Amino acid sequence: MNKEGKFKTAIVEDTKGLLSLYEASYLCMEDENIMENARDFATHYLMESLKKKKMDENVSEQISHALEMPVHWRMERLEARWFIEIYHKKKNMNPLLLELAKLDYNMVQATYLEELKQMSRWDKNIQLVKKMSFVRDRLVEGFFWAVGFTPNPQFGFCRKLSTKLSVLLTTIDDIYDVYGTLDELELFTDIVDRWDINATEQLPEYMKISFLALFNSMNELAYDILKEQGFSIISQIRKQWANLCKAYLLEVKWYQRGYTPTLNEFLRNAWITNTGPVLIMHAYFCITNPIKEDELECLNHYPPIIYSPSLILRLANDLGTSPDEIKKGDHLKSIQCYMHDSKCSEENARNYIKKLIDQTWMKMNRDILRDQSFSKDFRRTSMNLARISQCIYQHGDGFGIPDHETKDRILSLFFEPIPLA
Repeated sequence: MNKEGKFKTAIVEDTKGLLSLYEASYLCMEDENIMENARDFATHYLMESLKKKKMDENVSEQISHALEMPVHWRMERLEARWFIEIYHKKKNMNPLLLELAKLDYNMVQATYLEELKQMSRWDKNIQLVKKMSFVRDRLVEGFFWAVGFTPNPQFGFCRKLSTKLSVLLTTIDDIYDVYGTLDELELFTDIVDRWDINATEQLPEYMKISFLALFNSMNELAYDILKEQGFSIISQIRKQWANLCKAYLLEVKWYQRGYTPTLNEFLRNAWITNTGPVLIMHAYFCITNPIKEDELECLNHYPPIIYSPSLILRLANDLGTSPDEIKKGDHLKSIQCYMHDSKCSEENARNYIKKLIDQTWMKMNRDILRDQSFSKDFRRTSMNLARISQCIYQHGDGFGIPDHETKDRILSLFFEPIPLA
Protein backbone atom coordinates (compact mmCIF):
# COMPACT_ATOMS: atom_id res chain seq x y z
CA MET A 1 0.00 0.00 0.00
CA ASN A 2 1.18 3.56 -0.60
CA LYS A 3 1.42 6.41 1.90
CA GLU A 4 -2.21 7.37 1.28
CA GLY A 5 -3.35 3.90 2.33
CA LYS A 6 -4.26 2.81 -1.21
CA PHE A 7 -3.13 -0.38 -2.90
CA LYS A 8 -0.33 0.19 -5.40
CA THR A 9 -1.63 -0.25 -8.95
CA ALA A 10 1.75 -1.71 -9.97
CA ILE A 11 0.86 -4.99 -8.28
CA VAL A 12 -2.04 -5.63 -10.66
CA GLU A 13 0.45 -6.94 -13.23
CA ASP A 14 1.14 -9.89 -10.92
CA THR A 15 -2.07 -11.81 -11.70
CA LYS A 16 -1.22 -14.86 -9.62
CA GLY A 17 -0.31 -12.67 -6.65
CA LEU A 18 -3.54 -10.74 -7.09
CA LEU A 19 -5.47 -14.03 -7.09
CA SER A 20 -3.75 -15.04 -3.85
CA LEU A 21 -4.63 -11.68 -2.30
CA TYR A 22 -8.25 -12.18 -3.34
CA GLU A 23 -8.43 -15.67 -1.78
CA ALA A 24 -6.69 -14.52 1.42
CA SER A 25 -9.14 -11.65 1.82
CA TYR A 26 -11.94 -14.16 2.49
CA LEU A 27 -10.21 -15.16 5.71
CA CYS A 28 -10.77 -11.68 7.10
CA MET A 29 -12.70 -11.04 10.29
CA GLU A 30 -15.12 -8.30 11.27
CA ASP A 31 -13.73 -4.76 11.18
CA GLU A 32 -10.61 -5.72 9.22
CA ASN A 33 -11.14 -2.89 6.77
CA ILE A 34 -7.80 -3.32 5.03
CA MET A 35 -8.67 -6.89 4.07
CA GLU A 36 -12.12 -5.85 2.87
CA ASN A 37 -10.50 -3.16 0.73
CA ALA A 38 -8.04 -5.75 -0.53
CA ARG A 39 -10.95 -7.92 -1.66
CA ASP A 40 -12.59 -5.05 -3.56
CA PHE A 41 -9.27 -4.09 -5.13
CA ALA A 42 -8.37 -7.65 -6.14
CA THR A 43 -11.87 -8.40 -7.43
CA HIS A 44 -11.91 -5.33 -9.66
CA TYR A 45 -8.52 -5.99 -11.27
CA LEU A 46 -9.09 -9.74 -11.63
CA MET A 47 -12.26 -9.00 -13.54
CA GLU A 48 -10.30 -6.54 -15.68
CA SER A 49 -7.62 -9.15 -16.32
CA LEU A 50 -10.20 -11.56 -17.76
CA LYS A 51 -10.80 -9.06 -20.58
CA LYS A 52 -7.20 -9.36 -21.78
CA LYS A 53 -6.94 -11.38 -24.99
CA LYS A 54 -3.50 -12.79 -24.19
CA MET A 55 -4.50 -14.17 -20.79
CA ASP A 56 -3.19 -17.71 -20.16
CA GLU A 57 -6.21 -20.05 -20.44
CA ASN A 58 -5.24 -21.98 -17.31
CA VAL A 59 -4.92 -18.80 -15.23
CA SER A 60 -8.14 -17.42 -16.72
CA GLU A 61 -9.99 -20.57 -15.63
CA GLN A 62 -8.64 -20.23 -12.09
CA ILE A 63 -9.70 -16.58 -11.88
CA SER A 64 -13.23 -17.28 -13.14
CA HIS A 65 -13.55 -20.14 -10.66
CA ALA A 66 -12.38 -17.95 -7.76
CA LEU A 67 -14.65 -15.04 -8.65
CA GLU A 68 -17.62 -17.39 -8.73
CA MET A 69 -16.85 -18.54 -5.17
CA PRO A 70 -13.62 -18.30 -3.10
CA VAL A 71 -11.82 -21.47 -2.10
CA HIS A 72 -12.49 -20.80 1.61
CA TRP A 73 -16.23 -21.21 0.95
CA ARG A 74 -15.98 -24.30 -1.26
CA MET A 75 -16.58 -28.00 -0.53
CA GLU A 76 -13.19 -29.64 0.02
CA ARG A 77 -13.36 -32.84 -2.06
CA LEU A 78 -14.99 -31.22 -5.07
CA GLU A 79 -12.35 -28.51 -4.95
CA ALA A 80 -9.64 -31.19 -4.78
CA ARG A 81 -10.88 -32.79 -8.00
CA TRP A 82 -11.22 -29.46 -9.76
CA PHE A 83 -7.67 -28.49 -8.81
CA ILE A 84 -6.24 -31.84 -9.93
CA GLU A 85 -7.73 -31.25 -13.37
CA ILE A 86 -6.37 -27.69 -13.46
CA TYR A 87 -2.92 -28.79 -12.26
CA HIS A 88 -2.83 -31.43 -15.00
CA LYS A 89 -2.86 -28.63 -17.60
CA LYS A 90 0.07 -26.72 -16.09
CA LYS A 91 3.20 -26.75 -18.23
CA ASN A 92 5.55 -27.13 -15.27
CA MET A 93 3.43 -29.62 -13.29
CA ASN A 94 5.13 -32.41 -11.33
CA PRO A 95 3.88 -35.73 -12.81
CA LEU A 96 4.67 -37.72 -9.66
CA LEU A 97 2.75 -35.27 -7.47
CA LEU A 98 -0.15 -35.38 -9.92
CA GLU A 99 -0.21 -39.18 -9.88
CA LEU A 100 -0.17 -39.22 -6.07
CA ALA A 101 -3.09 -36.76 -5.97
CA LYS A 102 -5.10 -38.88 -8.40
CA LEU A 103 -4.42 -42.08 -6.43
CA ASP A 104 -5.45 -40.40 -3.21
CA TYR A 105 -8.67 -39.09 -4.76
CA ASN A 106 -9.62 -42.48 -6.20
CA MET A 107 -8.84 -44.33 -2.97
CA VAL A 108 -10.99 -41.98 -0.93
CA GLN A 109 -13.71 -42.20 -3.58
CA ALA A 110 -13.73 -46.00 -3.20
CA THR A 111 -14.20 -45.55 0.57
CA TYR A 112 -17.15 -43.23 -0.04
CA LEU A 113 -18.75 -45.63 -2.51
CA GLU A 114 -18.60 -48.53 -0.06
CA GLU A 115 -20.23 -46.36 2.60
CA LEU A 116 -22.93 -45.32 0.15
CA LYS A 117 -23.70 -48.99 -0.57
CA GLN A 118 -24.08 -49.61 3.17
CA MET A 119 -26.41 -46.63 3.49
CA SER A 120 -28.47 -47.83 0.54
CA ARG A 121 -29.02 -51.17 2.28
CA TRP A 122 -30.00 -49.35 5.49
CA ASP A 123 -32.42 -47.12 3.57
CA LYS A 124 -34.11 -50.08 1.91
CA ASN A 125 -34.44 -51.78 5.27
CA ILE A 126 -35.97 -48.78 7.08
CA GLN A 127 -38.50 -48.26 4.21
CA LEU A 128 -39.56 -44.71 5.13
CA VAL A 129 -39.93 -43.58 1.51
CA LYS A 130 -41.71 -46.81 0.56
CA LYS A 131 -44.21 -46.49 3.41
CA MET A 132 -44.88 -42.78 2.83
CA SER A 133 -45.28 -41.78 -0.79
CA PHE A 134 -45.17 -38.04 -0.01
CA VAL A 135 -41.61 -38.23 1.39
CA ARG A 136 -38.75 -37.20 -0.91
CA ASP A 137 -36.20 -39.90 -1.71
CA ARG A 138 -32.89 -38.09 -1.16
CA LEU A 139 -30.51 -40.78 0.14
CA VAL A 140 -27.68 -40.08 -2.33
CA GLU A 141 -28.02 -36.32 -1.92
CA GLY A 142 -27.96 -36.86 1.87
CA PHE A 143 -24.73 -38.83 1.58
CA PHE A 144 -23.29 -36.13 -0.68
CA TRP A 145 -24.12 -33.66 2.09
CA ALA A 146 -22.43 -35.92 4.67
CA VAL A 147 -19.22 -36.08 2.60
CA GLY A 148 -19.13 -32.30 2.37
CA PHE A 149 -19.67 -32.13 6.12
CA THR A 150 -16.99 -34.66 7.16
CA PRO A 151 -14.79 -35.48 4.14
CA ASN A 152 -11.81 -37.06 5.93
CA PRO A 153 -11.69 -40.85 5.38
CA GLN A 154 -11.45 -41.64 9.11
CA PHE A 155 -14.87 -40.14 9.81
CA GLY A 156 -16.90 -42.87 8.12
CA PHE A 157 -19.08 -43.41 11.21
CA CYS A 158 -19.99 -39.72 11.23
CA ARG A 159 -20.79 -39.72 7.49
CA LYS A 160 -23.09 -42.71 7.87
CA LEU A 161 -24.84 -41.14 10.86
CA SER A 162 -25.24 -37.83 8.98
CA THR A 163 -26.79 -39.74 6.07
CA LYS A 164 -29.27 -41.43 8.40
CA LEU A 165 -30.06 -38.03 9.90
CA SER A 166 -30.65 -36.63 6.42
CA VAL A 167 -33.22 -39.34 5.67
CA LEU A 168 -34.97 -38.84 9.02
CA LEU A 169 -34.88 -35.04 8.73
CA THR A 170 -36.26 -35.10 5.18
CA THR A 171 -39.09 -37.37 6.32
CA ILE A 172 -40.03 -35.20 9.30
CA ASP A 173 -39.65 -31.99 7.29
CA ASP A 174 -42.07 -33.34 4.68
CA ILE A 175 -44.53 -34.35 7.40
CA TYR A 176 -44.62 -30.77 8.71
CA ASP A 177 -44.45 -29.04 5.32
CA VAL A 178 -46.60 -31.26 3.15
CA TYR A 179 -48.76 -33.83 4.85
CA GLY A 180 -49.64 -33.43 8.53
CA THR A 181 -52.68 -31.58 9.85
CA LEU A 182 -52.15 -29.04 12.62
CA ASP A 183 -53.73 -31.32 15.24
CA GLU A 184 -51.53 -34.24 14.18
CA LEU A 185 -48.40 -32.06 14.15
CA GLU A 186 -49.08 -30.70 17.64
CA LEU A 187 -49.48 -34.26 18.95
CA PHE A 188 -46.33 -35.45 17.15
CA THR A 189 -44.33 -32.49 18.52
CA ASP A 190 -45.51 -33.25 22.05
CA ILE A 191 -44.54 -36.93 21.79
CA VAL A 192 -41.08 -36.07 20.43
CA ASP A 193 -40.66 -33.56 23.26
CA ARG A 194 -41.54 -36.22 25.86
CA TRP A 195 -39.69 -38.95 23.89
CA ASP A 196 -42.62 -41.15 24.86
CA ILE A 197 -42.73 -44.47 23.03
CA ASN A 198 -45.90 -45.44 24.88
CA ALA A 199 -47.81 -42.51 23.39
CA THR A 200 -47.29 -43.57 19.76
CA GLU A 201 -50.63 -45.39 19.70
CA GLN A 202 -52.26 -41.95 19.59
CA LEU A 203 -50.51 -41.14 16.30
CA PRO A 204 -51.73 -41.88 12.76
CA GLU A 205 -49.89 -44.74 11.07
CA TYR A 206 -47.46 -42.62 9.04
CA MET A 207 -46.38 -40.62 12.11
CA LYS A 208 -46.07 -43.78 14.16
CA ILE A 209 -43.60 -45.20 11.61
CA SER A 210 -41.65 -41.92 11.53
CA PHE A 211 -41.39 -41.59 15.30
CA LEU A 212 -40.32 -45.22 15.78
CA ALA A 213 -37.65 -44.84 13.08
CA LEU A 214 -36.36 -41.72 14.84
CA PHE A 215 -36.62 -43.24 18.33
CA ASN A 216 -34.83 -46.47 17.40
CA SER A 217 -32.07 -44.80 15.35
CA MET A 218 -31.25 -42.23 18.02
CA ASN A 219 -31.34 -44.74 20.87
CA GLU A 220 -28.97 -46.94 18.86
CA LEU A 221 -26.57 -44.00 18.52
CA ALA A 222 -26.84 -43.27 22.26
CA TYR A 223 -26.08 -46.91 23.00
CA ASP A 224 -23.00 -46.89 20.74
CA ILE A 225 -21.64 -43.75 22.44
CA LEU A 226 -22.38 -45.15 25.90
CA LYS A 227 -20.62 -48.38 24.99
CA GLU A 228 -17.57 -46.63 23.53
CA GLN A 229 -17.20 -43.71 25.92
CA GLY A 230 -19.33 -44.50 28.97
CA PHE A 231 -21.25 -41.25 28.38
CA SER A 232 -25.03 -40.96 28.05
CA ILE A 233 -26.16 -38.51 25.37
CA ILE A 234 -29.84 -39.42 25.15
CA SER A 235 -31.01 -36.25 26.92
CA GLN A 236 -28.98 -34.14 24.48
CA ILE A 237 -30.47 -35.97 21.50
CA ARG A 238 -34.01 -35.56 22.82
CA LYS A 239 -33.50 -31.83 23.30
CA GLN A 240 -32.24 -31.28 19.73
CA TRP A 241 -35.13 -33.12 18.09
CA ALA A 242 -37.71 -31.47 20.36
CA ASN A 243 -36.34 -28.00 19.56
CA LEU A 244 -36.45 -28.78 15.85
CA CYS A 245 -40.04 -30.04 15.90
CA LYS A 246 -41.22 -27.06 17.95
CA ALA A 247 -39.58 -24.71 15.42
CA TYR A 248 -41.22 -26.61 12.54
CA LEU A 249 -44.59 -26.31 14.28
CA LEU A 250 -44.23 -22.54 14.69
CA GLU A 251 -43.62 -22.16 10.95
CA VAL A 252 -46.75 -24.23 10.21
CA LYS A 253 -48.79 -21.96 12.50
CA TRP A 254 -47.37 -18.86 10.81
CA TYR A 255 -48.30 -20.21 7.41
CA GLN A 256 -51.82 -21.25 8.39
CA ARG A 257 -52.45 -17.82 9.93
CA GLY A 258 -51.07 -16.09 6.84
CA TYR A 259 -48.56 -14.33 9.09
CA THR A 260 -45.32 -12.90 7.69
CA PRO A 261 -42.76 -12.35 10.46
CA THR A 262 -40.04 -9.75 10.38
CA LEU A 263 -36.69 -10.98 9.09
CA ASN A 264 -35.21 -11.07 12.61
CA GLU A 265 -38.22 -12.95 13.95
CA PHE A 266 -38.05 -15.41 11.07
CA LEU A 267 -34.31 -16.07 11.46
CA ARG A 268 -34.60 -16.62 15.23
CA ASN A 269 -36.67 -19.69 14.38
CA ALA A 270 -35.47 -20.61 10.90
CA TRP A 271 -31.81 -21.10 11.76
CA ILE A 272 -33.07 -24.13 13.71
CA THR A 273 -35.55 -25.45 11.13
CA ASN A 274 -32.78 -25.70 8.57
CA THR A 275 -31.49 -28.65 10.73
CA GLY A 276 -27.99 -27.22 11.26
CA PRO A 277 -28.02 -27.57 15.09
CA VAL A 278 -29.12 -31.22 14.86
CA LEU A 279 -26.39 -32.04 12.33
CA ILE A 280 -23.59 -30.24 14.20
CA MET A 281 -24.51 -31.61 17.64
CA HIS A 282 -24.66 -35.19 16.36
CA ALA A 283 -21.34 -34.70 14.56
CA TYR A 284 -19.84 -33.63 17.89
CA PHE A 285 -20.87 -36.97 19.44
CA CYS A 286 -19.17 -38.89 16.62
CA ILE A 287 -15.98 -36.86 16.22
CA THR A 288 -15.16 -35.98 19.82
CA ASN A 289 -13.51 -38.57 22.02
CA PRO A 290 -13.73 -38.11 24.93
CA ILE A 291 -16.95 -36.12 25.11
CA LYS A 292 -16.56 -33.39 27.73
CA GLU A 293 -19.20 -32.07 30.12
CA ASP A 294 -18.08 -28.45 29.82
CA GLU A 295 -18.16 -28.59 26.00
CA LEU A 296 -21.65 -30.09 26.02
CA GLU A 297 -22.84 -27.43 28.44
CA CYS A 298 -21.47 -24.77 26.10
CA LEU A 299 -23.09 -26.38 23.03
CA ASN A 300 -26.44 -26.50 24.81
CA HIS A 301 -26.53 -22.70 24.64
CA TYR A 302 -25.93 -22.66 20.88
CA PRO A 303 -22.60 -20.80 20.68
CA PRO A 304 -21.24 -19.41 17.37
CA ILE A 305 -19.76 -22.81 16.40
CA ILE A 306 -23.37 -24.00 15.99
CA TYR A 307 -25.22 -20.77 15.23
CA SER A 308 -23.10 -19.22 12.47
CA PRO A 309 -22.82 -22.23 10.10
CA SER A 310 -26.52 -22.96 10.68
CA LEU A 311 -27.41 -19.38 9.77
CA ILE A 312 -25.42 -19.66 6.53
CA LEU A 313 -27.26 -22.90 5.77
CA ARG A 314 -30.58 -21.10 6.19
CA LEU A 315 -29.57 -18.07 4.11
CA ALA A 316 -27.98 -20.16 1.33
CA ASN A 317 -31.08 -22.35 1.23
CA ASP A 318 -33.30 -19.31 0.85
CA LEU A 319 -31.13 -17.87 -1.93
CA GLY A 320 -31.47 -21.19 -3.77
CA THR A 321 -35.23 -20.72 -3.82
CA SER A 322 -36.54 -19.85 -7.26
CA PRO A 323 -38.46 -16.61 -7.90
CA ASP A 324 -41.53 -18.75 -8.71
CA GLU A 325 -41.45 -20.32 -5.26
CA ILE A 326 -41.13 -16.88 -3.67
CA LYS A 327 -44.23 -15.69 -5.55
CA LYS A 328 -46.22 -18.77 -4.55
CA GLY A 329 -45.37 -18.11 -0.90
CA ASP A 330 -45.91 -21.77 0.08
CA HIS A 331 -43.09 -21.58 2.59
CA LEU A 332 -41.63 -18.58 4.34
CA LYS A 333 -38.16 -17.51 3.25
CA SER A 334 -35.84 -14.83 4.54
CA ILE A 335 -36.08 -13.11 1.15
CA GLN A 336 -39.83 -12.53 1.31
CA CYS A 337 -39.60 -11.53 4.99
CA TYR A 338 -37.06 -8.84 4.12
CA MET A 339 -39.13 -7.72 1.14
CA HIS A 340 -42.13 -7.41 3.47
CA ASP A 341 -40.05 -5.50 6.04
CA SER A 342 -38.41 -3.01 3.72
CA LYS A 343 -40.87 -2.91 0.78
CA CYS A 344 -37.92 -3.52 -1.53
CA SER A 345 -37.58 -5.58 -4.72
CA GLU A 346 -36.63 -9.25 -4.73
CA GLU A 347 -33.25 -8.39 -6.28
CA ASN A 348 -32.44 -6.00 -3.42
CA ALA A 349 -33.59 -8.57 -0.89
CA ARG A 350 -31.33 -11.23 -2.41
CA ASN A 351 -28.38 -8.83 -2.32
CA TYR A 352 -29.07 -8.14 1.34
CA ILE A 353 -29.12 -11.87 2.14
CA LYS A 354 -25.80 -12.29 0.29
CA LYS A 355 -24.36 -9.50 2.44
CA LEU A 356 -25.56 -11.32 5.59
CA ILE A 357 -23.79 -14.47 4.42
CA ASP A 358 -20.56 -12.52 3.91
CA GLN A 359 -20.84 -10.95 7.38
CA THR A 360 -21.50 -14.34 8.97
CA TRP A 361 -18.39 -15.80 7.34
CA MET A 362 -16.34 -12.98 8.88
CA LYS A 363 -17.80 -13.82 12.29
CA MET A 364 -17.00 -17.50 11.78
CA ASN A 365 -13.43 -16.69 10.83
CA ARG A 366 -13.08 -15.00 14.20
CA ASP A 367 -15.23 -17.22 16.41
CA ILE A 368 -14.39 -20.66 15.03
CA LEU A 369 -10.94 -20.49 13.43
CA ARG A 370 -9.45 -18.71 16.45
CA ASP A 371 -11.44 -20.52 19.14
CA GLN A 372 -9.50 -23.25 20.95
CA SER A 373 -12.45 -24.42 23.08
CA PHE A 374 -13.19 -27.36 20.78
CA SER A 375 -11.04 -29.78 18.81
CA LYS A 376 -9.70 -28.76 15.41
CA ASP A 377 -11.65 -31.58 13.75
CA PHE A 378 -14.94 -30.42 15.23
CA ARG A 379 -14.30 -26.77 14.33
CA ARG A 380 -13.45 -27.80 10.77
CA THR A 381 -16.61 -29.92 10.57
CA SER A 382 -18.71 -27.01 11.78
CA MET A 383 -17.34 -24.70 9.08
CA ASN A 384 -17.82 -27.45 6.51
CA LEU A 385 -21.56 -27.23 7.13
CA ALA A 386 -21.45 -23.72 5.69
CA ARG A 387 -19.34 -24.92 2.76
CA ILE A 388 -21.61 -27.81 1.75
CA SER A 389 -24.62 -25.51 2.17
CA GLN A 390 -23.26 -23.05 -0.37
CA CYS A 391 -22.31 -25.91 -2.65
CA ILE A 392 -25.78 -27.50 -2.56
CA TYR A 393 -27.63 -24.22 -3.10
CA GLN A 394 -25.12 -22.53 -5.41
CA HIS A 395 -27.21 -22.99 -8.56
CA GLY A 396 -30.67 -23.44 -7.00
CA ASP A 397 -32.18 -25.95 -4.58
CA GLY A 398 -29.76 -28.79 -5.25
CA PHE A 399 -31.25 -30.91 -2.47
CA GLY A 400 -35.00 -30.37 -2.75
CA ILE A 401 -34.94 -30.32 -6.55
CA PRO A 402 -31.59 -31.89 -7.56
CA ASP A 403 -30.36 -30.17 -10.72
CA HIS A 404 -27.79 -31.30 -13.27
CA GLU A 405 -25.06 -29.54 -11.24
CA THR A 406 -25.79 -31.68 -8.18
CA LYS A 407 -26.00 -34.85 -10.28
CA ASP A 408 -22.70 -34.08 -12.05
CA ARG A 409 -21.01 -33.42 -8.71
CA ILE A 410 -22.33 -36.68 -7.25
CA LEU A 411 -21.03 -38.59 -10.28
CA SER A 412 -17.56 -37.04 -10.02
CA LEU A 413 -17.40 -37.56 -6.25
CA PHE A 414 -18.59 -41.17 -6.01
CA PHE A 415 -18.83 -42.91 -9.37
CA GLU A 416 -16.19 -41.54 -11.76
CA PRO A 417 -12.54 -42.18 -10.80
CA ILE A 418 -9.88 -39.88 -12.22
CA PRO A 419 -8.07 -41.68 -15.08
CA LEU A 420 -4.47 -42.39 -14.08
CA ALA A 421 -3.04 -42.50 -17.60
